[in-house]
This record gives sequence, C-alpha cells and structure tokens, in this order.
Amino acid sequence: MPPSYNLPRSAPKSTVPPRTDFGLRFVSMARPLPRMQQYLDSLPQGLESYPTYQAKALIFSTEHQRELIAHVDSFPPAIAELIRNPLPATHWVSEVYMTACQIGIADLRGLDEDQYEKASLEDNRTIMASPLYRVLMFIASPRRLFGSSEKRWSAFHRGVELGCEIGEPGDDRVRITLRYPSRLVPRITARGYCGAFHAALEAAGGKEGRFEILEHTPTRATFEGRWK
Repeated sequence: MPPSYNLPRSAPKSTVPPRTDFGLRFVSMARPLPRMQQYLDSLPQGLESYPTYQAKALIFSTEHQRELIAHVDSFPPAIAELIRNPLPATHWVSEVYMTACQIGIADLRGLDEDQYEKASLEDNRTIMASPLYRVLMFIASPRRLFGSSEKRWSAFHRGVELGCEIGEPGDDRVRITLRYPSRLVPRITARGYCGAFHAALEAAGGKEGRFEILEHTPTRATFEGRWK
C-alpha cells in the first residue's frame, strides 16, 4: 500500500493520481564507457556493423539486468531499448550489440582484461553449475565436449566461425580458432571467451585446466586449452 503521511484533517486532498505500479524503479546514472565507445568507433558502421553476425540475447536476460538498467542511459539508444525491454534469451541479436554491452559492463565495473577474464570464468562456472548444465556435463569429457564444440557454438552464434583441433590421445590439449570480420571481436572479448572455455573444460572434468590466447588479430583469435 502507498505510505501514509498522517496528514492533519485540514490538509487538502492530494490531486496526484494514485500509484498503480509498485515494481522496482531505478534512476539511471549515465557514465562514460570509453572502451565500449572505442570499440564502436573501430567498426566500419559503428553499432550497425555486420548485422548478419548474431548471438543469443543472453546478456539482456541475466543477473546483469539490474546493473544494466541502473546505467541504461550510458548506452546507445538501440542497446538501451534492449536493456529496458529485454528479449528472451533464445532470441537472436546483433553480435556487435552483445559485444558492446559486454565491454560496457567491463567499463562500468572498472575491470581490466585480467579481471574481466576472471569475471567471465566465475559467471560461466555459475552457469555450468545449473541443473541443466550439470546433466549435460555429467556425460561429457573434455574430448567429447570439444569434439562437438562447433555444433555447440552454432547454437549461440551465427556468422563467427569456430574451428577446433584436439590433440592425439595422451596429448590433452585443444586449439580453438575464431574467425570473424575486421575488429568484430576485440581482445577484451577474446579474454572473456577464454574464461568461458575454461569453465566448460572444468565442468567436463578437465583437471588442472587452463586456457590462454595464442594469437589475436582483427579477424582471428586462437586459444589453447590444456588439462590433465
């Protein structure tokens, strides 16, 4: 119920209509997001670059939503609209939108690349610990997981190509290569993928696992993972 202010009997009746929306409200605080803007400036058509390259709208329907809505005015209007009215996680959105939003979160939190990779690792550990992923990973092994990585990747990304090479038996390592148009995947985003791949490796039973970037160029990123 609306709060009672115990007005005296002589007080005039309020002319303000009664409030009917008691949901959470946030005051948006615009903040500069320098790395996000630098990323958009590096693309040939800014935010509207590479529209056929898409990703599932996961970031707009996760635990990041509260943080994003609090700073929604810091983002370009098209991204702000997705923050205010998020699509279901199964819907496709521009890969550029997703990447810009991820970098924006790193800017909001003041994370450098090392910290961003660690945050990605923890976020993805949480995802992998969910009941659905626990069931999927229970029957997986690192080799089986990465053997189907191209199919798994295509369930979440359209356009960006993933290739995977697995070591021979006894050589427990994997090399993953992403290919994409110029500057679509900046290095900080590649570091985030490192954390995601590391979390998947752990969930599949890889002991003492680790991932690192071997190469990052404007059109390609190569990662190597090892485990025992």
